[in-house]
Amino acid sequence: MPGLMQLARRRRVALSVVVAIVALATLPVVRRLRIDPDVLNLLPQSGPAVRAFRTYLSEFGSFDRVYVVFEVPDGESIDDSAPLVDRFAELLRREPEIARVDTQLFDPGKDWSYVFDRVFMLLGPEATAGAIDRLAAGDMRGEVGKARERLRLPSPAIKELVRQDPFDYLGLLRERLSAANAFVRIDPTAEGYVSRDGRARLVIATPVQPPFDLAFSRRVKAVFDRTAEAVRAEARQNADLGDAANVRIRYAGGYHLALETERLMRREAFFNLVGSLAGILVLLLLVFRSAWLFVAGALPMTVGGLLAAAVVGFSHPNLSGAAAGASALLFGLGIDGLVLLYARYLEERPTSGSADEAVGRLGGSAASMLLGMFTSAATFLALTLVEFPSLTELGRVIGLGMVFGGIATFLLVPALLPATVKPRRPLRLPGLPAFVSRRRRGILWAAGAATLILGAASPWLRLDLSLDRLRPHTAQLEFEREIVRRFGLPEDLIVILSEGPDLESLLTTNQRLVDEVGRSAPGVALFSAAQGLPTAASQARVAELLTRSGLSATELWGRVTKAADAEGFTPDAFAPFLDRAQRLLDPSSRVSFEGYQQHGLGELLSPYITRTSAGFAVAAYAHQRSAGDVETVRAIVNRIGGPLRLTGMPVVNRELSASLVPQFMAGVAIGGVAVFLLMWFTFRNLKLTALALLPTVLGIVWSAGILALLGAVVDLFSLFGVLAFIGIGVDFGIHLVHRYASEGDLTEALARIAPVNLVAAGIAILGCGTLITSSYPPLHSLGVVSVVTLATCVAGSLLVLPATLEVGRSRGDHKTE
Repeated sequence: MPGLMQLARRRRVALSVVVAIVALATLPVVRRLRIDPDVLNLLPQSGPAVRAFRTYLSEFGSFDRVYVVFEVPDGESIDDSAPLVDRFAELLRREPEIARVDTQLFDPGKDWSYVFDRVFMLLGPEATAGAIDRLAAGDMRGEVGKARERLRLPSPAIKELVRQDPFDYLGLLRERLSAANAFVRIDPTAEGYVSRDGRARLVIATPVQPPFDLAFSRRVKAVFDRTAEAVRAEARQNADLGDAANVRIRYAGGYHLALETERLMRREAFFNLVGSLAGILVLLLLVFRSAWLFVAGALPMTVGGLLAAAVVGFSHPNLSGAAAGASALLFGLGIDGLVLLYARYLEERPTSGSADEAVGRLGGSAASMLLGMFTSAATFLALTLVEFPSLTELGRVIGLGMVFGGIATFLLVPALLPATVKPRRPLRLPGLPAFVSRRRRGILWAAGAATLILGAASPWLRLDLSLDRLRPHTAQLEFEREIVRRFGLPEDLIVILSEGPDLESLLTTNQRLVDEVGRSAPGVALFSAAQGLPTAASQARVAELLTRSGLSATELWGRVTKAADAEGFTPDAFAPFLDRAQRLLDPSSRVSFEGYQQHGLGELLSPYITRTSAGFAVAAYAHQRSAGDVETVRAIVNRIGGPLRLTGMPVVNRELSASLVPQFMAGVAIGGVAVFLLMWFTFRNLKLTALALLPTVLGIVWSAGILALLGAVVDLFSLFGVLAFIGIGVDFGIHLVHRYASEGDLTEALARIAPVNLVAAGIAILGCGTLITSSYPPLHSLGVVSVVTLATCVAGSLLVLPATLEVGRSRGDHKTE
């Protein structure tokens, strides 16, 4: 090993050229890396809920839509701006990126005669029985008289509606279809989706692709910006559209959120990296007062990071925001190797004849450095074996970075070390060994008490394993939540998905689900395709009711005309209704999926039924109102069985929680075994290996208790990040045990290694601590956990480990005597 280091120094020019060429060669690949905004890629892919949710997204699009909010100032009504809103929707429908635009429950631009003529089929047997009673009632005049009450509203639309439907069957249908709308719970009598205060109106647009393609999301944003500008320009020329300057137009949804997230994560990754590096280099300058260290300090880990990014980017060009943002960890975790070598070089240079001779004496420190770097790499690379893609990416980026960084440190530091150094006091803490020797038993008793107390507190550590925790806190996300509150949009929808070649079979199963929920869980709000497309059996029962009623269009014409005349209506007042009476009473008419499509009403069913390559997919939605609703719906789905699969965000969150413990234990086992084997291979001594691990074990227990007492919230990302500190924190123990084992002088080893460990800890804390300022919850949480864990690990290495070694040495001396 010393020979390789001396060779690197003798060939330093050639080595520098090769490293520069390699680093430059990585840049084209590194530039391919992109931030992946799809939060589902952060989750285990084998869980049934996640697999079903991915199927749902691929077949139905996604929950992510574009919400367009039109708002007027206080004291004004958005109804006055209806022409402007309608024109915006009209222009938006022309854009190829937009699949559909939803402005209200019954869009007047559609031909609704298909459903109006089949209203009884849609109402179902029970509602149809009551509706027929209105037609067969002896007092037809009383039923017609109710229509006059509806005409009191001074609206041409209401007048035409009464002529089409004097018995208000469409009112019944409207209530039914409104109840089926799981995505907008707005007053169905209002024109459009209007907020409760009457100042804002919502338009919902569904683009043709999901928002996880950033290039497509940029096109979508451009479409909305262009449309808003076009409608404002038209309003300036056409007063009928209203005062566009008085209307504020804002957007929310997955597409705008994806773009904001990508910008945020790129910015935070850059500032975390620069802030971490600047803080570290300033710390090194203050401690060592070396311009060389300030200039060259970041070079090995920069090379290692570029190589790691190139390897990852070659096969995985899309990185999660968490993995990209956490890249700043590399400098905090890797520069301590350079510090160790440089400190040892300063120690050896005054007693060496030349710089080459001093480099030749760095073999022991180089071995310790490589072991520390590789144990850190091992724990991060162990994350690639767990089933969380985001953690796999983090493990791959940081693990490979530590491997390449360790090799670069081993070669570049000896090559670039200055030939002369200014004489200065050696980096030592001479008072620490004496303090530990005098207080060793007190230190161990205090450590034992702290371990018991903090270990007992650790189960109270707060965990938040929801997907929402993995979303960045951005202005777009806050605005989306404001829309949910303001317009009463439902949250936390449970999805019950079924697929198969035969639609009627799926609808029958779906109806069983509706019946079972209504019977055994009436408190659960269920939205399904049954309201828009009843089963063939349901429609057959309606047809039987119509046949048994004996009503005919001719008879109905006479009775309605007579009642209308008695109530003072003109003879042709209800002609539109009577013209379709034959179709309304026809028992052979049916509603069908194809009928909706042929009459341009397919979007009414699109959230619930879609055609797939294998047939059809049908989705029902349950609104989670209490914590037990998921298990209630799960029990019903399990009883029905068949093609039903349970998914949706609440279900995915529960599946995530359930899979965490085995995944966490697997990560602990893999990381712990990897570190233990590497250390045992180096020390070839079980006792020394266990001693080197002691500060890390204590540090993790202490940090869990401290975080619990502080009320910190830990998400799945930072929880698994703790596994990485098995390899990071153990470096502190490795350096002390390695030097003590090789030289046999605990006092000198502690005096020399303690300041190195303190500087290394400071570097790591600066590298990780910049994440605390992140607005992205996983990175913020990882930063908090990192700082606390590093602080506890270094405390264990400075006090508990040397106290344990001192007690063991004293016992050994006593036995020798």
